[in-house]
Amino acid sequence: MANDRLEEALTDSRRAVALKPDLISGHANLGTCLDHLLRPDEALKSYQAVLALDPNSGDAIQFCRYVPLLAERGAILEIDRPLKELMTGVKGVAQCVDRTGTLPDHDFHCPLASLPLAFDTRLETIPPVPQFSVHAPIGGWDALLGPHDRPRVGIVWSGNPTHANDHRRSVPFESLTPLFGVDATFVSLQKNAREADLALLRERSDVLDAASRLENFADTVSLIQHLDLVISVATSVAHLAGAIGASVWILLPYLPDYRWLPDRDDSPWYPTARLYRQTATRDYADVLGRVCADLSERISTWHRSK
Repeated sequence: MANDRLEEALTDSRRAVALKPDLISGHANLGTCLDHLLRPDEALKSYQAVLALDPNSGDAIQFCRYVPLLAERGAILEIDRPLKELMTGVKGVAQCVDRTGTLPDHDFHCPLASLPLAFDTRLETIPPVPQFSVHAPIGGWDALLGPHDRPRVGIVWSGNPTHANDHRRSVPFESLTPLFGVDATFVSLQKNAREADLALLRERSDVLDAASRLENFADTVSLIQHLDLVISVATSVAHLAGAIGASVWILLPYLPDYRWLPDRDDSPWYPTARLYRQTATRDYADVLGRVCADLSERISTWHRSK
């Protein structure tokens, strides 16, 4: 599928799930193939099979907004360890435990990604994101960021390389070069940068690298609160920025996952997000060209207002 031989990948995926019906990756790959072949109804059935086999395939940052609705029941939130500090203070969470620990006694269990269905969600009834537990690092961010005499723009260009769709959502750091010609302070929020990207990042004195100071998601949120804009591919940082109401521009592949909905440049999940989608050419150069033009205009407006 990485080579866009979708029909072959579809045949192989169907054979895999026929031979082993409980193969989670087989159903996931089948759903992805059908998605990219513009067959969403069939893809949905495959994704439903994934959730039936692995209820933990949800997105905590996006769907934790439903936890306060369970407050009267004293919700226990089971979360991945890097998110625990961030989620501990969410209203309605009686306890927050990471997946490596033992769950306390409980009466019911519901995957976070199933809560929108449980609450019969419609676009107009999506609840707001709750407050997270955020702290400023010792010494604050001033030493890294310096004076706020120019707009501060955070950037993230790649996600987890093991993600099945990563070759479509991530971009090389070098492709962001046109952005750096504007009068702004750029801050890399990128964790685990690939070696080639890291080498290029180190060569640039005009991009501040915050990676070493971002030990968990709470640190990332704390830094985002000191920025004027975040530009990111569709990774956890994009969700974090949107979840705290920060201004975020999200670069999307031609066929993004379902949460971004089709044919719109905004998101009902994150009102402060602006979506930049690939066209049918599936080329990020065009996307980044639009981002660069809009960024130049935004920065000019920022300077005129000072």
